[in-house]
Amino acid sequence: MSKRVKRLTQPRLRRIMKEFASSGDIISNISASTMAISGDAQITGSLIVSGCISASCFQVDTLTARSTIEQYGSTNFGDSADDLHQFTGSVRVDGDLSFESEYIYITSSTSTRPTIYIKNSNADNQPPKMFFIKSSSSPAVNDQAGYLGFAAYNNANEFFEVASIRSYAYNLTNGSENGYLSFAMPYAGATKYPLYMWGQMAKWADDYPVYFGAGSDSYIKYDEAGDDFMVISGSAKGLVLSGSAISASCDNFVIASPYEGGSTRLTFVTDQGDDVADSAAVISVTDGGVMTLAATSVTIPDGIRFQFGTGADVALGYDAGVDALLVQYGDMNVVDDLRLYFGTDKDSYIEYDETGDDFMVISGSAKGLVLSGSAISASCDGFRSSAADISFENSTNFKPFVFLTNTGNDASGPNLFFNNYRNGGGAANQDYDSLGGISFNGFNDAGTPEPFEYAHIRGAVIDASDGTEDGYMEFSASILALTSSTQMRFDAPYIEVGKSAQLIAVEAPSPHLLVDDNAPLYFGKHYDAYIAYDETSSDKLIISGASGGTYFSGSSIHVGKLGVTGSNPDPGWGPSRFEYPATAFDTITTFDLAGTAETNHIGALVNGQGGGDMIKLGVFHSGVSVRGHLVSLYRSTWYAADRSDSSGTSSSTRMLAVALDVDGGADEGLVLLRGIVRIPASLLETSISVGSIGAPVYISTTAGEYTLSVSTTSDDIIRIVGYVLDTDATDMLMYFCPDNTWIKVA
Repeated sequence: MSKRVKRLTQPRLRRIMKEFASSGDIISNISASTMAISGDAQITGSLIVSGCISASCFQVDTLTARSTIEQYGSTNFGDSADDLHQFTGSVRVDGDLSFESEYIYITSSTSTRPTIYIKNSNADNQPPKMFFIKSSSSPAVNDQAGYLGFAAYNNANEFFEVASIRSYAYNLTNGSENGYLSFAMPYAGATKYPLYMWGQMAKWADDYPVYFGAGSDSYIKYDEAGDDFMVISGSAKGLVLSGSAISASCDNFVIASPYEGGSTRLTFVTDQGDDVADSAAVISVTDGGVMTLAATSVTIPDGIRFQFGTGADVALGYDAGVDALLVQYGDMNVVDDLRLYFGTDKDSYIEYDETGDDFMVISGSAKGLVLSGSAISASCDGFRSSAADISFENSTNFKPFVFLTNTGNDASGPNLFFNNYRNGGGAANQDYDSLGGISFNGFNDAGTPEPFEYAHIRGAVIDASDGTEDGYMEFSASILALTSSTQMRFDAPYIEVGKSAQLIAVEAPSPHLLVDDNAPLYFGKHYDAYIAYDETSSDKLIISGASGGTYFSGSSIHVGKLGVTGSNPDPGWGPSRFEYPATAFDTITTFDLAGTAETNHIGALVNGQGGGDMIKLGVFHSGVSVRGHLVSLYRSTWYAADRSDSSGTSSSTRMLAVALDVDGGADEGLVLLRGIVRIPASLLETSISVGSIGAPVYISTTAGEYTLSVSTTSDDIIRIVGYVLDTDATDMLMYFCPDNTWIKVA
């Protein structure tokens, strides 16, 4: 419900004030309406209002509020910097509180006051915050971002700064910002900065000790002004360093005793958390410089060396580069016949046996002796091992190597001896004893790889009789899983080669396989055949065949001396003077005739097989379909020869040959120009018998065939192409030698 407002004009207000002028007070108890004053109202006494006063501006000398003053909009207090606004009680500000002033003072004369509380009552994990903000239009590195100072008054009632925490902006790059704190306090009238803290480290300034204990019992300090030492000063009882690992990286590490004439001890203790020391190692040094080490074992890290002598004349240390304990710059001497033991129970030792046989003795344990490293060198006149086995192991490719090196100035080299000095028995009992061997082993590719001996070299006794001692050396290799199948045996004065072995001179500049003068190179288990150079009597190379004869086979047969060039007498140099055939044919001739009967000769070859002067040239015409065909060369094609053709592609007057393959065969174009060949009966125009041996062979009327008859047909070519060597009454063994002349029948 709206109420009518009675307007209070200035004349009406003056009348009201005049009516109450005697008391000096204006009393209004207007509750049913609102009094509005237009213009200025000056009140020189008290104004008691039980309701609300609304005004755009109040100007009062003193304002006393018995209840609550509500002010909407902005409020300005004072009009000059020396105005004082005093609040008795508490002040609550809902919203932001901003001071545009150089100083804010909060003072109190009450003990432990004033106190500033910053409280956050929100139900989350975020705290209240207080920020020092450096807002500059041109930020720079090492700008101070905040300063928290602590001050007091000295006994001259002068203000001085007791301590301060200062923050600095160190890196202003977006995304890489960082800063640091410094802690400052005065000392002897000057400000000191003992501690700096970055995000990743903290620095304590030179020559400032950090004390521990209520009585400053011990401290840590970097002695910059002194000898540049990092000083860790323990208490009167000592110093304990505890942790899973303790590392000291420095040029010098000094442990000093605070007592004159006393000893210094460095004690290492392990503790399993039960307050009981499980084990300890103690290093103690007396005033006289005697050091004692009491420990169950000592481990020296990589790269740490013990140096002896004022000039570091000798150094002892582990070098990880060669994985070995090294004595550097000098010698370490263990006197004669004293042992350097290894193992708790003295399981093995090293000793120089001066009173014995002057040997250096390395005694391995019951399990053996392992020498490990990238290289193991023994420089001595003798090396003797009484161990059952000596093993060299390495996981690097092509390692380990074993070198025997002689650095003397004479012509003698190092030697490797295998000695089998069997005790007991006479010389006869040692016949065929194995004297030693070298075994070559590896894994196979079984599901679980198994070790396997792939090759073996062995020396053995043949005859141990005094004055007639004989021995042999054998080389064995695995063939089809047969371990140590002997492939070659040197049995003086013989060399034996196993039946599955091949004797090969590997291609190299001037390869050789040298057998001495008059020494036979035997073949066969029972010395069935041999090759020897007879230097003593005939100066000939003797090839002694077995009872069945000698068989020559291969892609080429060399006849006569090999050519030599210049003054080089080496038979491996220069081209061959005669080489038959010119090209390869893997079923080449044998010139051996088996048996003595005439019909045994042809059995040495099969149909179409031949040997002699051969050439591989061009291709065969499709009509060349049987090995042994008589062919004629026309341009680059071999055609079946026909005696009735004197000018066509099958002309019998052209170059003639015997086809050793057929059209489309693997050796197409391979022909016999002169030599021995077996011709099948299907290519003979006339019958043949033993009586035909020695008879001439002519070109047949049928292309590619042969005949023993002379043609009488006009214009036929009569030309001898060879002679019958043998026959089995069906096929013909022919010596092919086509005549260079022919006759044409009139």
